[in-house]
Amino acid sequence: MPVCLESFLPALIALFTKRYPKVSIELETAPNTQALKMIRARRFDIGVVSMIGQNLARFAI
Repeated sequence: MPVCLESFLPALIALFTKRYPKVSIELETAPNTQALKMIRARRFDIGVVSMIGQNLARFAI
């Protein structure tokens, strides 16, 4: 997991699961290229990578 996520991701997940207790969350780490492939194949709902690949939209969260 990138270091930048370690500071805010646990608190964000805790807040989300408190608000939406019926939603399950699975975390998986992968190299950028593999994560991009998984996002394009729609195997991941959300991806955090250190670069933006082609044909990927950017959304504010």
